[in-house]
Amino acid sequence: MSRLEELLYTKATDYTFGRLSSNATAAVPTAIEKDSGYISVFLRSTRIVNVRKGWTKFYPVVHSYTALPRGDGGKAEFQVVTSPSRLAELDADHLDNVIIVNQRLLGPTPFRGGDLSIELGLFSVKSSDMAKPFLGVLEEMATAAGVAFVSVAKPFTAPLKKGLDLLMGCSDLHLEVGLKTTLDKPSLGDFVVIGAKRDDMKLDQLTVAPDFKLVDVGGKAIQDHPYFIFSIEVSEIRPDWFSIPEIAVVHNELHNAVRKGKRTDAEELFNVFKRTALTCPDLLPKDAERLVRTVHEHLATALPAELTSATRAEIPALSTIKLFGTDSK
Repeated sequence: MSRLEELLYTKATDYTFGRLSSNATAAVPTAIEKDSGYISVFLRSTRIVNVRKGWTKFYPVVHSYTALPRGDGGKAEFQVVTSPSRLAELDADHLDNVIIVNQRLLGPTPFRGGDLSIELGLFSVKSSDMAKPFLGVLEEMATAAGVAFVSVAKPFTAPLKKGLDLLMGCSDLHLEVGLKTTLDKPSLGDFVVIGAKRDDMKLDQLTVAPDFKLVDVGGKAIQDHPYFIFSIEVSEIRPDWFSIPEIAVVHNELHNAVRKGKRTDAEELFNVFKRTALTCPDLLPKDAERLVRTVHEHLATALPAELTSATRAEIPALSTIKLFGTDSK
């Protein structure tokens, strides 16, 4: 190839993506079954190689987009922008000293089967440029949207996408390495994307260190290529279930009606609570049904057929209900 051709043409590079082996994951990938639990995706670690180019310093920024079926025919979408933007306000010249590890990108949210779509991009950004305040706004929006509750995240989807599209046009933002994939049968494990040719990297010779960094079998850190590691996990329980906004609001109204002894209002509100829980995209059906039974039992105890002076017209606060575990009601 001539020098002119080298300037005019750039050959595509097949970068490395795959599942990492470790003591914590099985040799054979374990597929996540429909309605078996709550799925989570974590960004374990990132690395950009050049934190300084000439007199300019750079720091890593990760954008993630994840989507999966809601169970009602719709799609739950979540976006995250991970950067040390708050630290940038204090000391932008030393952001290369910041380590970004173990950031939640999705969940816990019900896995209702179907495709898990993932888009992840690792960018390097100048430590002092016009993109910094823009990043800060996008990160705050993504934080407000959250990565767990469908109803909260939905209104932010379009504004975040538009903002990120504008940001991608910034000349001071460089994509180091990225991934766009659809997993029709998502499985548990750690996954890595490396800015290196597939022939140069042997995934069976790489693993995740206790500090979430990428190392070879001898424990030597991989330092010559940009990369990011993410993991997919699933849990049978959802610890934050009582914070689901639509359920919390209706239960609070039910709680107040019971305390005031308004039986008719309480019965009507329980029916609203039942419909809300059973159609909630943030709970698995089996857990929603168990919650409805539990609250109905509490209501029957608080407002029996005949009220006496010994009757305590009150139902437990939502956060005190043991929805999961051996002591679940």
